[in-house]
Amino acid sequence: MKRKLFRKLMAASLATAMVVGMAGCGGNDGESGSSDSGSTQPSDSGSQSADSGSDASDVADQGGEDVSPYPVFTDPATGAPYDLGGREFTYYTWFEIAPEESAYGDAQAEYRAWAEETYNFKMSVDPSGDWAGNFQNLGDLAVGGLESVNNEYRAYLVPGGQGAVMAAMKEGLLWDISSLGVIDFTEHRYAVNGVSDLYAMGGDVYGFSTDIPEPRAGIWFNKQLLEQTTGMTADDLYDLQQNNQWTWEKFEEICQKIYEGGDVDNDGVQDIYALAGNSGSFQTYACISNNCEMFPAVDGLFTYNAEDPAVIEATDWFLKIMRSDYWYPQPEGTEWDYFYPAFDDEGKIVFLPEEAYHITGRLSAQTGTEANASNAGEYGFLMFPIGPKANGQFINGYSDNVVVIPKCYNEEEARSIAIAYNIWSAAIPGFEDYNTRLGSYEPHVFDDRMLNETLVRMMSEGAFVKSPGCPGISVGEDTGWWPADQTATQMIEACATKWKSAVEDANK
Repeated sequence: MKRKLFRKLMAASLATAMVVGMAGCGGNDGESGSSDSGSTQPSDSGSQSADSGSDASDVADQGGEDVSPYPVFTDPATGAPYDLGGREFTYYTWFEIAPEESAYGDAQAEYRAWAEETYNFKMSVDPSGDWAGNFQNLGDLAVGGLESVNNEYRAYLVPGGQGAVMAAMKEGLLWDISSLGVIDFTEHRYAVNGVSDLYAMGGDVYGFSTDIPEPRAGIWFNKQLLEQTTGMTADDLYDLQQNNQWTWEKFEEICQKIYEGGDVDNDGVQDIYALAGNSGSFQTYACISNNCEMFPAVDGLFTYNAEDPAVIEATDWFLKIMRSDYWYPQPEGTEWDYFYPAFDDEGKIVFLPEEAYHITGRLSAQTGTEANASNAGEYGFLMFPIGPKANGQFINGYSDNVVVIPKCYNEEEARSIAIAYNIWSAAIPGFEDYNTRLGSYEPHVFDDRMLNETLVRMMSEGAFVKSPGCPGISVGEDTGWWPADQTATQMIEACATKWKSAVEDANK
């Protein structure tokens, strides 16, 4: 829509917008955020189309004028629509973000083109950032290493779970985005994932996300090997999950059955084991499923929680599993990640404790129900089993990517970055309930139950934001990679002094 038409729309709609107040433009579930009437947050209320089949450009109002269904973003200081002066902004990421090929993707592209013309700016995505956090020295923020970005206006997408972001906000190297008076963090798209709560300190907010919570840690399984060793089907496991009977105890029971049926040719040599995986990740998953963390972060500060009874219980259970006969031991001469080919290609294990994105990354199957020839079979995916302290509920501890604005920008520049991102990431009218996460999983899943009963459930039930790793602590390395002759209590007590000191240093 032409800018002059938008000006007509503003004149007609601003009065309504002022009456409505500081209403949010809506999130992925169709809810609208709101703020106190005395807030300095901008009004982004406006006409939104609830009909996904309507023209996303223009619709006719009663007076014959063309009226946009898009949200209206106005400057609270002037009441006028934002004008970003033709600035070019960059969303600086560590992975490619390709436009989605769907009706939603088309509508999103049309909205963003409209928004760039209407508010006089350009936004591009640069995926050249390093996954380890090397974003124009962003990984060195904790020691003050950020250099000038030479008039490039960037919002940085940093991998979740990095202690460097938390350290940087304490050092004053990131903007308190809440101070810019642009983003309403009670609005659904900013609040749904909890990231803005994790990267907050004293009421200030230094990082956020606008994504639906990502499905994370669970248990992959090979359907054919499960049935071959136990007689159970994938539906049997999904039924256990559906009824909240997929617990630590049930998992152990099935692992034992797999081991007992794993000598397929009865030659006295084990052919199929129950599981193997990354020991450090498995221990973390066990803690989360038992509703605890070793070093949780609250209000910008880490807490030493390693001796909590729930942590001890989870770690002892993890050690029991890893030391059992049904854990596939690492074959001599293989790399540390031997469990990936053992699951993906060799058919040596039934269960693989891993994150959900494994299927779009490491798994060689990329064609849904038709497994590639190199695969060991067809796969399913379950949430991580319920621990004793989880009150009978599944818990998904996720660590989403974090959007930050570094302090190399002055306040006016930082505010313009926040405005551009807030406009660019707005919910698309007609797609308020659209789950933007599912698009990357749907082409690869092997059954509907995995999609609807595991992945969707992980994004909406029992989730909490997993704290970033505390700087100076590597649990596996510090414990000596779980020596076989020690209990969880013994290992944790041996590391307590070092870990408490690391927490204290991180909090300074």
